[in-house]
Amino acid sequence: MLLTLALQIAGARGLAAPVGPIPPPVTELVNGWLKEQAAPGVSIAAVNRDGLLWAGGFGLADVGSQRPATAATRYQFASVTKVYTGLLVAQLVADGKVDLRAPLSTYLPEFQPRYAQPDGRAVTMLDVATHSAGFTRDMIGTKASGKFHSYTLAELLAWQRDTGMTALPGLQYRYSNFGFAVLGAALERAAGGEYRALLRERVLKPLGLDDTGFAELRSRPDVATGYHRTEDHLTRGTDFVWDFGAQAPASELISTVEDVARFGQAHFCQPPSGAVPVGVRALLFTPHFPIGEGSAMGLAWHYQWGGGVPRWVHGGSVNDYRSLIVIRPDVGVGIALAANGEADLGKLELPLLRLIASEADGREQDSVVGDYEPPNGGTKVMIRRNPDAVLTIEVKGAIRMVPWGPQTYRIIEGLNQNEWVRFVREGDLQVMVWEGRRFVRRPL
Repeated sequence: MLLTLALQIAGARGLAAPVGPIPPPVTELVNGWLKEQAAPGVSIAAVNRDGLLWAGGFGLADVGSQRPATAATRYQFASVTKVYTGLLVAQLVADGKVDLRAPLSTYLPEFQPRYAQPDGRAVTMLDVATHSAGFTRDMIGTKASGKFHSYTLAELLAWQRDTGMTALPGLQYRYSNFGFAVLGAALERAAGGEYRALLRERVLKPLGLDDTGFAELRSRPDVATGYHRTEDHLTRGTDFVWDFGAQAPASELISTVEDVARFGQAHFCQPPSGAVPVGVRALLFTPHFPIGEGSAMGLAWHYQWGGGVPRWVHGGSVNDYRSLIVIRPDVGVGIALAANGEADLGKLELPLLRLIASEADGREQDSVVGDYEPPNGGTKVMIRRNPDAVLTIEVKGAIRMVPWGPQTYRIIEGLNQNEWVRFVREGDLQVMVWEGRRFVRRPL
């Protein structure tokens, strides 16, 4: 079935040589993955605390002209836009202009939905930023017919007033593009500016993301052409880059993998080189809303634990583009990927993270390693770090725990599974708080 697909992209191998010093194991991995996928091309970049490790492209950005995919190829990153909006939220909270616990209607009075139940509490800014507000994913029904993305704020709010909520706020995780549209409108009111202008001023410009923008970039010649699979061949998309209107805060960003990787790196690089401040990072990477056993929501970011690798991620999918950003702020590594077809980037996520594991910085975790005991004596707790940067507690055996936020860990196995451990400083003392019990580290 995929024979024609393979033939279309096979001739691009010579043109598709990676741009930049990509390690051979990465090249082998990605070339193997690309043969299995319905995308003609993919671009990838990796970073650590010091900056860009490598970046390049594989396959074709445009099949007709045989234009190769490179690190400088632009893609629409779709829902990856949400983590940029999340950073804007956290900045405005730090500035005192937004209160996460305040109702959304505090900043957007026009938001007046019918609730799922008459006694439902108000939707808060935190509910919206963690996809726990009870919204549907998108506008649906007759009002959405014939128009799928470029809504006005008035259209979105009118639809919500008529439709109501699908669940009580704060009750369950329900991913919502609509939610981030109204969140962006609330940020505009709180900060006194248009969303795209705010993001340029407060995020893109300070972080030096010069290759990132919005729908104004859609006609540039370096934008990848989108393709989708039709039976056994590739079909060029006719409208693959969208202007999202009021839903820009959810989906509109256009960028390169280098810029997106640098955006991720700003969340864990060492200050003062454009790093996201520690307090803002704490807001972003605190698990505000749990999703089952192995996942949680920060502000826009999804925390995932699986395959032995804890990580913060966000993916994007629109028309004929797929994208992904994955970072580990605890050890300072990250990757950005984008493809111009219906590709499963998730199959590259963990293998690539493992391939850049040697670039991880374990100093933050090493800072809590040691032997701890209760102030008045008792059972000693030994904290050790495995080579995979996942901490181990030893109390008559090994108990593994993974980072869930700044100096906060969750135990993932054994009788103490799902218990929480936090490390704090009390003067000169390093203290471990484990389910209300207090342990003090012995002098190293």
